[in-house]
Amino acid sequence: MAGIKILRVKNVVAQKIAWTLVLLAALAMPMMMRWQVWQPRAAVVVPMHRLMAEAAPTPEISTNIALFPSVVEVARPAKQSEIPNWKSFVVPVYLLIAGILLLRIAIGLALSSRLWSRAQPASVLLESESFGAHQR
Repeated sequence: MAGIKILRVKNVVAQKIAWTLVLLAALAMPMMMRWQVWQPRAAVVVPMHRLMAEAAPTPEISTNIALFPSVVEVARPAKQSEIPNWKSFVVPVYLLIAGILLLRIAIGLALSSRLWSRAQPASVLLESESFGAHQR
C-alpha cells in the first residue's frame, strides 16, 4: 500500500484498518462483479459489414487468373486464433493471493496472541529487585 507510505502513516491501528479494508475489498470483488447497476434497455446493434469494409478493402482481381490457373493459389479462410479462457487462469491466481493474505493475517493473529499471553504486567517489572539494582 503505497498510499500509507506516501502519506507517512505511522499509526499501527490505521495501517491495520487499511490492510483489512484491502483484504475485504479483494474478497468482495467477485460478488460485486455480478451486480449489474446499469443495463441497456435495448440491444446494441453493430453493423459488421461496415467495419469489415473499412478494415480490409477487397483486392482487385485481375483478368489473367483464367489464363494461368496453376499460378493462382486458392484463397483459404484465415485461421481463427483461439482466445484462451482467462477465467481458468485468473480465478486460481486470485484465490492464491487471497489465501496468502488470509494466511498472513492468521500468522499475525497467532503471533500477537502468543505475545499477549506471555506478557507480564509492567508494574511487576518495575518492582523487581534486579531492576532497581541496575539503576544505581
